[in-house]
Amino acid sequence: MAENNQNMWKNKIKAFLHDPVLKCFDIINHESKALPFLKILDINYNKSESDNLSSSMDRFPLPFELKNKGPRIIIDSEQLQYFQHPLSGNSLDVFSPIKEYYSEDVIKRTNEKFRKFLSDLKEKYKDDYQKIFYELWWKIPSFYKYIDFLPADTRVPYHSILDHLDMTSAIESCLYSQNKPCFLQVAIGPIQKFIATSKKTVDLWMGSYLLSYLSFQAIKVIGKKYGYDNVVFPNMRNQYFTFDELKKNGLDLPDSSNILPKDIASLPNRFLAIVPFSEAENTVMEIKEGIIEEWNKISEYTFDSINMDKTEKEELKKYWEMQKTTFPEFYWSCQEWFKENELKNEMDNFFKDSDIERYNEEIKKFVALGSYDLKEGTYYGYNFELVRRKLDAVKSTTIVREYLDARPVDGDSLSGEFKMLFEDSENRIKLNTFTTIKILLVD
Repeated sequence: MAENNQNMWKNKIKAFLHDPVLKCFDIINHESKALPFLKILDINYNKSESDNLSSSMDRFPLPFELKNKGPRIIIDSEQLQYFQHPLSGNSLDVFSPIKEYYSEDVIKRTNEKFRKFLSDLKEKYKDDYQKIFYELWWKIPSFYKYIDFLPADTRVPYHSILDHLDMTSAIESCLYSQNKPCFLQVAIGPIQKFIATSKKTVDLWMGSYLLSYLSFQAIKVIGKKYGYDNVVFPNMRNQYFTFDELKKNGLDLPDSSNILPKDIASLPNRFLAIVPFSEAENTVMEIKEGIIEEWNKISEYTFDSINMDKTEKEELKKYWEMQKTTFPEFYWSCQEWFKENELKNEMDNFFKDSDIERYNEEIKKFVALGSYDLKEGTYYGYNFELVRRKLDAVKSTTIVREYLDARPVDGDSLSGEFKMLFEDSENRIKLNTFTTIKILLVD
């Protein structure tokens, strides 16, 4: 297991368990219900800014949250009738089976099993809070039935308690080092070229699997440094790659039918993560190095498996190495979390007509009615839109790589794509791998 600050992982656990999973059944006393779980792990409870930020991302500001501003809105679980989809607005009646299942006896037995699980974790891993967090994060859905539909907030029941706990612990790993969170989006490729050059179905599968595998090498850096909960998209629970990596590092994870099969390319070629802003660029460099290192291992293994004459293979080696450096394409973008004026200035740099001013006008009406102060999370959608647009802009540029082949061939021997050779009158143009340029002018 990678060396990490155990206090950070301890704080992540505190953030992850700051609300009990069955919070919706006792909203008024839910904070006190979290104390026994944390006490088992020798962690003291205290409300943190990560919870406030996460809540502001989860739901719209509500009036009368502050004392003496009016009657605070309180909704008991018995009043819940349906779960509303945040995009379509359609209602799904899941609360009937939830209420039917979670009797007082079931709630008591479930919490007892979970307390026993936490006690076993502490006994097994002692003060290795990184391992405790990993196993806790992975296994918690198995203890609570319907966890994906247990709401984090009964007033606005369109996000689950699990989503809220994941986001809170992800933010905590940024705030721990006194850092502002940021979105980091990474993409590797190419996609269309793999599809275009595939001759058989197995070629399509292999191309997809290779990109999925390399995507995990990037995600693994986030997981080791900050936790797999910091990957917003895709969800890393029940991914075989995550399961296999945690098992290799000593986690006690049983096989489960919920885990995706290992031969499925289940990860997309891009992912979105939350990382500390001041560490984003260094994290990107680690990600890129990790991808290249794994790609080099794959390439070396493949080349060693080629059965051909030794002399011919030595000649091929030079060109093999040249072509190897042309893959993969690597793109990234980062967006520090802004709010209000900072965000408006950033939006104005990228969009001619942004509705950020109208949004601010509406949101401040709730502030006047006693909502909590506006947080960066209140502007989640705008910050995400910025990081997405920035990545799309980077991907629209042209990547030019050095490829100088002395052989009399029309393009390289693998794909035939590198047919253009640029030189000036004095010096050959040298471009480092992964250099991205907008326009290349050659006299």
